[in-house]
Amino acid sequence: MANSASMLQMPSILRHVLLPFVAMAFLSLSSGCADDGEGQIHVYTPRNPSADEQAAAHDLARVLGIMTGEEIVVSREPWLSFAAGDGFYVGDTMQARTLLPELVAKPALAANSRHLPVFDPRPPRPYLPLEPERWDNVGWCADEGRFVIAGSDAGATPLAVSLFMQRELGVRWWIPGELGEDIPSREIPEASDIGRTIMRPSFYSREMYGLRGSDGRAWGVHNLLRGHISMNHALPYLLGKDVAKQHPDWFPAFSGRPFDPATWKGQLPHPVFTNPEAAHKVAGDAIAYFDKNPGKPTFSISPADNGLFGDLDTYEGLVDNKNLFRRKLDYSNAVFTFYNAVAKECGVVHPERYLGALAYSFYENVPDFPVEPNILPFITADRSQWYDADFRVQDLALVRKWAARGPQIIGTWDYYYGHPFMVPRPMLGVVKESLPALHEAGVRAFFCELMPRWGFDAPKAWIAARLLWDAGADPVALEKEFFEGYFGPAAEPMLRFYEDCGAIWNAQPGPAQWIKYYGDADQALLCTAADLRRLRSHVDAALSLELDRRQRERVLLVADALALTERFCAAYPAWERVARWTPERPVRELIEAIPSYLKARADLQEINTSRVGNGLNDLPRELGYLTDDDPLTGRLALLQTLPGIDARPMMGTPLPPDYAELLSRRSVRLAAKPFAKGLDGWTVSGWPEPVERYRVDASSGQLTIAGANSISFHRYFRARAGSVFAATFRASGLVSGASNVRLQMEFFDAAGRQLSVCTDRLPTGALDNALLAVAARAPEGAASVRVLLLIRGQQEGEAVTLGAWPSN
Repeated sequence: MANSASMLQMPSILRHVLLPFVAMAFLSLSSGCADDGEGQIHVYTPRNPSADEQAAAHDLARVLGIMTGEEIVVSREPWLSFAAGDGFYVGDTMQARTLLPELVAKPALAANSRHLPVFDPRPPRPYLPLEPERWDNVGWCADEGRFVIAGSDAGATPLAVSLFMQRELGVRWWIPGELGEDIPSREIPEASDIGRTIMRPSFYSREMYGLRGSDGRAWGVHNLLRGHISMNHALPYLLGKDVAKQHPDWFPAFSGRPFDPATWKGQLPHPVFTNPEAAHKVAGDAIAYFDKNPGKPTFSISPADNGLFGDLDTYEGLVDNKNLFRRKLDYSNAVFTFYNAVAKECGVVHPERYLGALAYSFYENVPDFPVEPNILPFITADRSQWYDADFRVQDLALVRKWAARGPQIIGTWDYYYGHPFMVPRPMLGVVKESLPALHEAGVRAFFCELMPRWGFDAPKAWIAARLLWDAGADPVALEKEFFEGYFGPAAEPMLRFYEDCGAIWNAQPGPAQWIKYYGDADQALLCTAADLRRLRSHVDAALSLELDRRQRERVLLVADALALTERFCAAYPAWERVARWTPERPVRELIEAIPSYLKARADLQEINTSRVGNGLNDLPRELGYLTDDDPLTGRLALLQTLPGIDARPMMGTPLPPDYAELLSRRSVRLAAKPFAKGLDGWTVSGWPEPVERYRVDASSGQLTIAGANSISFHRYFRARAGSVFAATFRASGLVSGASNVRLQMEFFDAAGRQLSVCTDRLPTGALDNALLAVAARAPEGAASVRVLLLIRGQQEGEAVTLGAWPSN
């Protein structure tokens, strides 16, 4: 009891600090040593590791175990420096604070303190955002059997470990999953062979959207991708419906009518970008976010993805209806007036933070005035279009102009899509050329929409990730490393395969156009039968070589992607036969086209689900722009209305039930005389042009659209579940492979949620009395149906005229 009393009389600091410290020191001597048994390798985390540091340590342990065949033990770093044994120290450990102090941003310990029983209570690090130059700095070194690996913050540590494993251990991650991972069998290198390395990425922020699942996310980490910048379409959430109800005057007028939130349908329009109260509200949101999240470096203020700017006189003096940029009205002066107002107010409170701001579509151009330095513009461009030499020159010139306009950092947003393209879009030449050129022009942040189909997109993604980390790397050497490392003995024929894919893409006709052929079945026109035979010959040559299991499976992944392209191109003429039929042609032509059409669609879907639609890839739709074009539905509904004709006995094989219903039931015709009253009842929206690209002749009931970049016309009708609805239009004019004229019929429930959609689109060429037709049974819960005409990508000189298909 006397001893207990004495302890109670000890100073509080001794009881609460010294005794726990002594106890922990004793425990660390018994449980924190590096060598707990023969054949064990130790990986240490900080005493209080973050989730990222834990994941990095276990990833390193997994690779070391496969590489060496030895047991790997992951544990916390010992509390006492002198108890620290040999092994790998991952993250913000005391060893990293000693050996890599400039990296982990902590004061260095005394030179001789590593061997003293230093107590580190691990106070929480003051979590202020790192300056961009320190984002994702990584490093490693070795000292007396201790390998220390760390990043400039916890999230950078997995990148540090990944880069260490690649540079020092020879590991590669070519594509996601086990098939893409190459881990050599070898011993751990000697500490004397590991130099001191500290690196920073060429691009501060590196992001590829569309990497699926845990394997996709792991591939991104292993290939040093990490996004730091919030810049997507955030403004519709900051100035949403509740704000619109309270402040309708913050939004523009349309056709002279003030904005009325009670009657407005669909997406909210953009705010009036010169309204100081709207800018003040958004600045307050940004300041509040930074106050609450002191470690976050950026906040997005980018507008919605629409063209609803309101009447042009809203921006008198800022926007000129004669001033076009990339075939769209240039609203950059208006949008960046708003951006600057928000940035100035936010910068007073948080000068070290950045506001992510898309420079996109209508506001992609550089404004006429300087941009605030804390604005971080992301310039959007589809560099697959660098096949057009003029566009390449204009693109780089725009980037350089942005770099000189005032922002401290500029970023680019690219479109590396695999899905929804059915033809190869490898972009190897573009990737090798554009990323170093963009970095030289001043770009320091990168985002792309990848949505990979790995059979086609593996080299594009891997080489791009390498160049994002080190823009000074030799692109040709990276390409050689990929093909030899990934395909082994098949490197040569597979390189020829990808080179020919690139040549096919670059030979496309016409000038550059934003994400040209995106989801458009006309991309099948890019590949001739001879092209496909040549591509298949390269794959066959690769498969004829002596390959190990993994190399063969990698070639087969390409073979499956090519098989999808082959079936897609085979399905195109079967679709075209149906799409070109009209009731003015013999019914037998349509009947004879149906079996091959249905088989082609089924074949395409079968390979999609059985061989291509695996865990690596997004499931591509069969045909069409985001939806599945199906010209047969509307034509079957029209057959049912033709006098004196019963097509059912003419069918050689039974139709699937949904199609058979259209042939046997009367449909409700929507918009039978669509433009007899001009555009009364129709809403014109989408991406309207400054000069009207359409005209209506009510006397003839026709609508003509010419040279439109993208414009749509839609009209709502009431719907009743179970009824069959149809819409038909006559069309004449010129449609190129790069343009798209489509008809959609969409069903919605009472809350405005889309239930189903069916579409048709015009075939290419000079058309005279062609047919657009859709039909479908209204699903359960349907309350309304919308008929929508969408015209995209018309070139100068192209026009199409739409009118009523005669009722019989």
